[in-house]
Order: sequence, then C-alpha cells, then structure tokens
Amino acid sequence: IQIRADGQTITFSGDIGNPPAPLIDTPHPVDATDILIIESTYGGRIHEPPAERVKQLHDAIVDTVSRGGTLMIPTFAIERAQELIYEIDGLIESKRIPQIPVYLDSPMAIKATRVFKHYAGLYNVKDKERAVHEDILSFPGLTLTQTVRASKQINNVKGPKIIMAGAGMMHGGRILHHAIRYLPDDRNMLLIVGYQVEGSIGRRLLDGAPSVKIHGDMVTVRARVKAIGAYSAHADQTGLIHYINSIVGKPNSIYITHGEYDQQQILAGKINDQFGIST
Repeated sequence: IQIRADGQTITFSGDIGNPPAPLIDTPHPVDATDILIIESTYGGRIHEPPAERVKQLHDAIVDTVSRGGTLMIPTFAIERAQELIYEIDGLIESKRIPQIPVYLDSPMAIKATRVFKHYAGLYNVKDKERAVHEDILSFPGLTLTQTVRASKQINNVKGPKIIMAGAGMMHGGRILHHAIRYLPDDRNMLLIVGYQVEGSIGRRLLDGAPSVKIHGDMVTVRARVKAIGAYSAHADQTGLIHYINSIVGKPNSIYITHGEYDQQQILAGKINDQFGIST
C-alpha cells in the first residue's frame, strides 16, 4: 500500500509473501518511495528452496505412512491450506506417495478454497491453464469436514491419514482436539508449515516441549515434530532484501515492524550493510 503525505510517499509492505508459490502469481514491483515500512517475520532466516519443501513434505508423509500413523498439519485457512492441497495432489498424481485419506478440517479453509476455485483466472499462468481442464484443488481421498460431527468422525478412521486443521499456530481451533488424541503416540507426526508466534502451543512444540497444556490438561508429546519453513507466507531474509532492491529509487528510511526483536535486529544490520539506509 502506498500513500502520499506532506510531499512524501510512504509504502507499507504488509506480508510480502514467499514466491514462487503454487497458484499465486508473482508480486508486482514496488514504485519509488521515500519511507518504507517493512515486515521482518523471517528477517534473520533463510527458507529451504521450493523443490526442497516438496521433498520434505513427501518425506514427512512417507515416514508417517510407514509407521501407520497420523500426520497433523496446523493449517492457516487462506493460501496455506490451498497450497498443501495442491502439493499433496501432485505427490499422489506422480505416485510419489500412496493414496491415503486426507482431511481438510477447517470450515474457514473450506470456504476459502471455494473462493480460490471461483477466481482461478487469477492464478499464475501454469496453474490457470491447468485449472481450465481439471480441479487442481481436489483429489480422490480428500474429505472436507465442515461440521463438528464430521470432524469427530475422523478419529474413527485408522491410520495412516493426514489431517490439516486450523488454527495455524495452535492457539485454538480443531487442531487442538486432534493434538490431544495424536501427540502422545510416537507413530504420529506434527508438521509445522507456518510461523509460530512466541507463547503459542505451536511454538512450544516446535521448541521441543515434552508436554503442553491443552484445554486445561497436560498432553504428553511423543509424536515427532518437524517444520518446513519454505511453506511460510512470509519472505525470508533473501526475499526481504530482494523486495527492497526491487524498489525503483531506494527509500530514505526504513521502519522494521511485525517481527520478533532478534529478527528485526538481524535484518536492520543486513539493510545497513547492503544499502546504507537507516532503519
């Protein structure tokens, strides 16, 4: 978002995004600006390459299937859920993973997926062309569980299976009910595919907590916990620097927001070293 005020242009980056991504087109370049306000969620980190994130998703599924377990994926409803459906569909079609039950257990993600399908004309060129001939956000074995009753019935299906459920940081939503059931079993896996804010259940699990409190009860963690940073909707340090570098006419000053303090400090140093711009 760009605004003009007192003869200066101010640009708010918002969440910059993590291209290249399935479905979503490449962002447009940013026009010249005097002041830039930029996010810094991953200001000090580098994501895996896109090919590596698919490999890691494949490995997590194959590992869990080999144990007869359940793969839980805390899923943000908009963009992340649709990307995962797209990637899992591709793995099944290429026969890199077996066809197993996959559940999208999030009413909001289900509604968002309908919106994505309705506006397939806005996909990137490759996926737009595919969407003319096939439904690239659906595949045999995918079940959309809209109601609470349907969500509970997932527990009646023996593993292996995949459950994508909200909320993405595990601070609420249906993923918590699945976590209570599946975290104590070492055949299962929790796969983190998005940013986990400090203090959230997702962050504590990512940091290796042996147990977590969910709905007032302590739940023992025996399931394996893994993370794939490249599925994040936030750019890494390389992406953030590329965003600044792509601006036609560099800003005079940059304000770093939306990140933990250590990530902000690392990014500030990188910006100063590379561009000589005060932050």
